[in-house]
Amino acid sequence: MTHSYMKETNSKITLVQSAMYYGIFLGTFLLVRFVVAIYAVDAIFLSLLLLLLTAFIPFVAYILAIQYKKSLPNQDVSYYQVYIYTFFLFVFASLIVSIAQYVFYQFISPDFLLHQYQLLLDKSELVMTEIPQMGTFFEDFKKQGVPTAIAVSSQNVWIYSFFGMMIGLVLGFIVRTKQKPQA
Repeated sequence: MTHSYMKETNSKITLVQSAMYYGIFLGTFLLVRFVVAIYAVDAIFLSLLLLLLTAFIPFVAYILAIQYKKSLPNQDVSYYQVYIYTFFLFVFASLIVSIAQYVFYQFISPDFLLHQYQLLLDKSELVMTEIPQMGTFFEDFKKQGVPTAIAVSSQNVWIYSFFGMMIGLVLGFIVRTKQKPQA
């Protein structure tokens, strides 16, 4: 079902407009996932919920890709269109989440990244006893220091965009309009 906003404004909704519109929904989902991730540090139940939400991301993308396909009722949707749509969907969603992450890391809880960094360094000794090859990773990690709020936020834009590209590779085959054999 296409939202009434999309029906009222223009009969020819472009791929990018649709990705922006539905990117708000995916961005909201990822924002909820981010909030759960903040509190999952201390609670096992929330860690399991975070795992579930993470596993559900491709299904949300599938549902939104189907909505895009339904918004074009008399048109065939190609693999390439679904792929590009999914990529843009994740780009726009990641922009929403990155703004919220930046505000959280910079203004709401400025010590959060420092605490996470310290926690990882504390656990590094345990990991290095089990996997000695990780020593160079942790040495480099210590040299880099605590990442800034903008660095983490912008890194997540790239991560979600890449994730969208990978999901788009699969969704393109699933959602595209199947070509009927011509007689």
